[in-house]
Amino acid sequence: MIDAEMARTTAAALHARMTGWSGDRLFLLTGAAFLSMSPNRLDDIVSGTRKLRDEDTFDIYARWHEGVHMAQLVTSPFVFPIALDMAGLAQRAYRINAGMDDQPTAIGDLAERYRILFRALEDMDGEYSPMDVIETHAVTQGFRWALPDSDGEAIRYIANYFYEDKTPRYVLLLNNVCKKFGDDVGGILLPRLCFLSLQAERPVRQLLFLLDKLENEASPEIVVGYRPIQLCEWAGAPVSLVSRSLRERAASFVRNSAGQTARLTDHPWVGLFTQYFDEFEAIADDGQRLDLLMGQQGAYAYSQFAPRVTVYPGGETRLRGTDPNEQSEIAHEARHGFVEMTLNLVSGLEVLQRYLALHP
Repeated sequence: MIDAEMARTTAAALHARMTGWSGDRLFLLTGAAFLSMSPNRLDDIVSGTRKLRDEDTFDIYARWHEGVHMAQLVTSPFVFPIALDMAGLAQRAYRINAGMDDQPTAIGDLAERYRILFRALEDMDGEYSPMDVIETHAVTQGFRWALPDSDGEAIRYIANYFYEDKTPRYVLLLNNVCKKFGDDVGGILLPRLCFLSLQAERPVRQLLFLLDKLENEASPEIVVGYRPIQLCEWAGAPVSLVSRSLRERAASFVRNSAGQTARLTDHPWVGLFTQYFDEFEAIADDGQRLDLLMGQQGAYAYSQFAPRVTVYPGGETRLRGTDPNEQSEIAHEARHGFVEMTLNLVSGLEVLQRYLALHP
């Protein structure tokens, strides 16, 4: 039986670690949202009994931001293998550091593999890195989902309000695109272009190609108004491919420890996210899938890609799709198991980053 107070303390510690992260830009597959408001306050906003205030906006949006990352996991052949392999390395590092691994490997070997993955995210291609495309997508599409009635100007304003001072790289690409093409291109079209670019092996190069193509248009604003299927045709992206989950594509995106290609469905972490693949694949129509991924249907998108767990400052946790008042032992075990696993991943990631800081 899970001790409720111990579980709450552990969850509060995880919340503090995640919201107080001071290392490199955090790219760790958690499937969680970490909010600063209380769950009761969030319930009141969602039910309409409490009016949304300025101080509430970021927490409301943060759940959709993490939902975009879950959508990336299901649909992006660039994001998926890096995210899952990083999580695997962090897990091994934690177990080795804790003396729990039956086949210990030198931390240095894991750290060097982590360095290679991190470079794949952060290596610059001109002015931007793949991580810039990933987070620009999560920021802009997250606000499109959270604030579906907002125009490009409003999205640019609120994104800069939250990120320009603390995390300026999260809005660098957005601001540059807005300056060149206007706010609607930056706030409305850019998240769609990021989604399409994350289908490519070199996301930055693909995004720059699409922006160059846009520059040659007589009226970029017309492209802003394209439906997702029209945009795919304009971009030269096969609808039958980009509307599929990675599992449906059954392509060899992943390499095993021996460097040999392996089927995506054989990856040991895929089972943790089966529900997301199942629910997305249950949508039969390609156009409906693309409208979900590139549209502004926030409530519909959230029901598909909501984070697995929401964690609050005091250590309260809620599982995706369950009654918030669920007090069964199974629910407690599921929440606590997720929190412990994520806390171990964060600890493992810190072990790897400490090693790399000492061995640049």
